[in-house]
Amino acid sequence: MWMGCEMKPYRSSDDAPWVDGPGLIFAITGAMAMGAVLLWPAFLGEPTSTAATERPAHPERSAWALVTLVHDGDTFSYTTQGQIVRVRLANIDAPELQGKCASEIELAERARERLRDLISGRWTVIYAWERWDMYRRLIAKAATAEGEDVGEILIAEGLARRWAGHREGWC
Repeated sequence: MWMGCEMKPYRSSDDAPWVDGPGLIFAITGAMAMGAVLLWPAFLGEPTSTAATERPAHPERSAWALVTLVHDGDTFSYTTQGQIVRVRLANIDAPELQGKCASEIELAERARERLRDLISGRWTVIYAWERWDMYRRLIAKAATAEGEDVGEILIAEGLARRWAGHREGWC
């Protein structure tokens, strides 16, 4: 009895209180939530490559991302929780698509195509993130599902160079 009112829990049956009403809704919702948690990687297509899962580049600060768009040779996007996140590859400088000369523009297009080949539409490890820049991009490194650093690949192929702390010309 509470403040003169008799309080009784809702039950349609004393033998199975969860069969009807709020109990049934709670049971179904709980079962669905548990199934979603247990099957989450299967729904997302979480990568299963042992090379990618056994040796993340920076395990305490890393996350898998499915790359949705490559903007240029050092910037790409992925979506998480309904938000688009733009990532600027840390410690590299790629030529600009709106370059100052034809050779810079051509190299910028090749860098963008190579980055697309490496990560576009693929699961990628984003790691060693540093900060957000003034263009609202996350400054971070990225690795292929096989564990190869994307920036290092672009540098090795001559499509980018190490960031020197300031922009240098490509012409």
